[in-house]
Amino acid sequence: MGLGHVFGIKLILNPLFLFLLGLYVWLGMSQYLSAVLLSLVAHEMAHLVMARGYGLRVNEVELLPFGGVARIEDLAESDAYVESAVAVAGPLSNFFLAGLAYFLGNNGWLGPESSTLFLETNLGLALFNLLPALPLDGGRLLRAYLARKVGFRRASEDLALVGRLLALLLLSVGLLALLVGYLFPSLLILAGFLLFSAGREKKEAMFVLLRHLMSKRELLLSEGVLPAAELVVLESVSLGEVLRRFLPHKYHLVLLLDQELRPKGSLEERELLEALLHHGPEVTMKEIRQGR
Repeated sequence: MGLGHVFGIKLILNPLFLFLLGLYVWLGMSQYLSAVLLSLVAHEMAHLVMARGYGLRVNEVELLPFGGVARIEDLAESDAYVESAVAVAGPLSNFFLAGLAYFLGNNGWLGPESSTLFLETNLGLALFNLLPALPLDGGRLLRAYLARKVGFRRASEDLALVGRLLALLLLSVGLLALLVGYLFPSLLILAGFLLFSAGREKKEAMFVLLRHLMSKRELLLSEGVLPAAELVVLESVSLGEVLRRFLPHKYHLVLLLDQELRPKGSLEERELLEALLHHGPEVTMKEIRQGR
């Protein structure tokens, strides 16, 4: 559900987050709800401020249970340090709020109940978001590192799988607790959030890669020079599998071999981008070469 725009950034409220709000109101946990909302807003604002500080464009922010997703243009093409800094800003803001709550409570400027609530809420949000799974910030931190080694798409797919496995673990714990008479709705909502968001991260990886390839072509045309990377590929391999191994900030040249490992020519990144646009990721290297 759209909430409008703030400073040109579209705000979206995920249905799962709406369900969580209604659940807390129904359970009479309005104070806890206030702590969660404040912590989430601080978390996402930290991402936005860091992204804007590096000159990145933020299109929209979607609020989800126990976190949010800030959709930032050019983040996949940015330096690994920049992507890591944007990702870690959210958890750091929650650690700061947890420390502030502890300080205020210790000095009597905040009631013990409120101090404990804000301390636990922010610590929980920060630690959960640092888990190494997409779409969490820990997953984005790890992806920034892995993308330079195995490529953005492959790193995204692997960490989205970790996110799904984490969701299944949380769902299992929640259902087991329910069987023995304990209800932890947050675990079930959290599992649903991770399953939904991890699936979307995997789907979006190809679109992000396509945008990256197009921007890299423009960069090469404007600057005239880019570092290159070479791949040796069998002709029977699909284009999607090759693209999974593309590295950021490098222009790729692909040497083609047949099943006898004899050279059959080469393809460069421009040709692969055109093949992706016209035929999709399932086309093989041989079909691309023959269709020249």
